[in-house]
Amino acid sequence: MHSYVFKAKDSRGSLLSGDIQADRRETVITALKQRGYYLLSVEQQDRISAFFRHGLSLRSHISVRERAIFTHQLATLLRAGMQLTIALKTLAKQTQNKHLTSVINQIYIDIERSSSLSEAMAKHTRIFPKVYTSIVEAAEQSGSLAETLSILSAQLKAQASVNARIRAAVAYPLFLLVVSAVVVGVLTIFVIPKFIELFVNAKQALPLPTRILVTATDIMKNFWWACLFAIAAIMCLGWAVMRDERIRLSVDGWLLKLPIVGTLN
Repeated sequence: MHSYVFKAKDSRGSLLSGDIQADRRETVITALKQRGYYLLSVEQQDRISAFFRHGLSLRSHISVRERAIFTHQLATLLRAGMQLTIALKTLAKQTQNKHLTSVINQIYIDIERSSSLSEAMAKHTRIFPKVYTSIVEAAEQSGSLAETLSILSAQLKAQASVNARIRAAVAYPLFLLVVSAVVVGVLTIFVIPKFIELFVNAKQALPLPTRILVTATDIMKNFWWACLFAIAAIMCLGWAVMRDERIRLSVDGWLLKLPIVGTLN
């Protein structure tokens, strides 16, 4: 599979752009022409360009709310009697998130190549979790896809509402934490050294807590770049470790056993 970036115009003359995963350039051209697009360019991306396009793009993230809206709109179109491929083509034109548009286009191509909706969605696990695609697969087999998607959209909307309340509840404590860290940093780097000079000039034995504070201040003042690098390295290491499913399950299980944090979780 390769990543292809395309630019095209629809029947109204609106400029469209996006990227599609396909094995050949001809497959992308055929799929786009079948949608009635007038192609301007189709170029293959190398892996480095694709990484910066997807991995570092702020709009590559698809929120639960956007997933809920997509699911609800797809269910509505299917309940209205629209074919699945036409419904996906319609949603691809209306979606504002460019990354979601690209994913819908890829799903459309996979369905055109005789894949089911659940199989096409299963290729995008970051957007459609396994439980999501499993429910869609069961709905396809039972012939109740539109009704099931409506139920899924309601569940996703409820999840998005809970996430919004959690973010609102955490915002103020997080703000206080950041402000406190900045204040402590300023005191440690600029204010406390002035008092340390007084202690040194007094030539008296300092208590242990004061000596620890003096040492910490010297480290922060002279090796601040090393402290920042260590913090960034710890964060990157933690992110890489938590990508392992077994470790993540172990950590989550441990968090659930904590007295207060577990209940909140």
